Amino acid sequence: MMKKISNLFVGAVAVASAACTTPYMQVGWKGLGYRDMRVAAHVYQVDFTGSTFDSPQRVRDLALLRAADVCIADKNDFFVVLDKGQDTQSSYSAVAYGGNGAATAYGSESKEVAVHLEVRCVPDQTATGGVNYDARAIATQVRSRYDIKW
Repeated sequence: MMKKISNLFVGAVAVASAACTTPYMQVGWKGLGYRDMRVAAHVYQVDFTGSTFDSPQRVRDLALLRAADVCIADKNDFFVVLDKGQDTQSSYSAVAYGGNGAATAYGSESKEVAVHLEVRCVPDQTATGGVNYDARAIATQVRSRYDIKW
């Protein structure tokens, strides 16, 4: 009976984990999501922090999506990444339960990933100082990949 309960518990955790990726939204009370700030004319800092269930690739993609959205709102079709960084914060959690003198514990290490970008929004592909990203193409591709509505 305990084996069956532990299998159900592990299965429930796996299903819940799949549903816990960070949505594309402004930072909420848990500190997850995107944040952006204008630091100069057409220059923005963009951050995206993902939950422990987000892959680093997803977090990078959503940071690029936010940069693209910010530049489109800035009435520019392209952007150049001036600076970038990525932070990973590890944490460990454990769950234990028991009965009839027996106890079982499950533990897991999780990592939150945050990507930081500083971007300059530009009207065309002639800007210098780095790779020119097509904001509309990135917005379309990332939204399609993660089924994010416009």
